[in-house]
Amino acid sequence: ASDVYKRQRLGCFLFFLLIILLTGARGAFIGLIVGSLFIVIVSLKTRRLILRKVHYFSFGTVIVALAVIVTIFSFPNPINVRNLNVLGRFKHLVDIRDDSIKERILFYGVCAEMIADHPVIGIGSGMFTVKFYPYIREMVERDSKAGMLMTLGDLKNRVPENAHNDFLQFWVEYGSLGFFAFLLAISSHLSATYTRLLHSNVPLRRSLLDMSLIGAVLCLIVNAAFSFPLHTPTRATLF
Repeated sequence: ASDVYKRQRLGCFLFFLLIILLTGARGAFIGLIVGSLFIVIVSLKTRRLILRKVHYFSFGTVIVALAVIVTIFSFPNPINVRNLNVLGRFKHLVDIRDDSIKERILFYGVCAEMIADHPVIGIGSGMFTVKFYPYIREMVERDSKAGMLMTLGDLKNRVPENAHNDFLQFWVEYGSLGFFAFLLAISSHLSATYTRLLHSNVPLRRSLLDMSLIGAVLCLIVNAAFSFPLHTPTRATLF
């Protein structure tokens, strides 16, 4: 019965991984990998997991299956009815001509200006959206070259609700005091939990719960460097 339960959990994890791949949510996928690696590393260090041939075989099978799935949903074919391009989404991570990357560069540039002007206590909660275009206007007036105007034109007058980087937006809105207090809270919690996990006298159920929760937190933290999970109610509540 326990083996069947383990297979069911693995099946659910692989299905979840497939869904994330198909959405093209690059930050979430990278975050899931980091969170999973943390769980594997802690399990190996505490010898709760001892690698055997079956583990290597299972890992290889998963990699091959994911490669096949990514290939299928990256090129036109009868199965890919929505013409998804999963591989293209990840390829664009290093393409500065990609609209998504250009927008992020613009957002991050505006954030840097805001932080420089309000380094201590920030501009206030929720004020990134309000102050975005006034700062854009100032940046265009200082540098009216075609590149800046073209990047601005790509926005098509859309007002960004988030900076697509929760850490930067937190720094902008709450200043260095709030930002570094936030980092201290996260890092101290991760450090304390990691230290506790390495102690062999921790009950198994407690350690499994700790690993699961910290894995989820790491996933959200990594995703927050590319997106805004802490500004959406469901993921912020989980965090």
